[in-house]
Amino acid sequence: MNIGSVIKYYRLKHNLTQSQLADGICSVSHLSKIESNTYTPHEETYEALLSKMGVQLKKELEHQKRLLSIARFTMTLPPWRTCMGSCSKLIIMSNRQRSSINMNYTNSVIIYM
Repeated sequence: MNIGSVIKYYRLKHNLTQSQLADGICSVSHLSKIESNTYTPHEETYEALLSKMGVQLKKELEHQKRLLSIARFTMTLPPWRTCMGSCSKLIIMSNRQRSSINMNYTNSVIIYM
């Protein structure tokens, strides 16, 4: 897992600019390098950035591990168990997201957790 990608994901999810997130923690250019995964930040830096957004790294790592496990399991299923061998993408979503689906996911494997 690239910590920079996680930080960028949550920054965008919280509608924060790099300047807003970096304020009081690091420079904007430093945050930019972290998010592009060209620089690995010190533990104190990434913990401060994640904490500012209310993200707990331990829970995030557990979630990533669970998603990876589900994806690996799904890829071991025979094609007929997924979508008759014509799947073009794998979609994993929570049950909360399930109720808000308005799109047609043709040729997809959807796993609800």
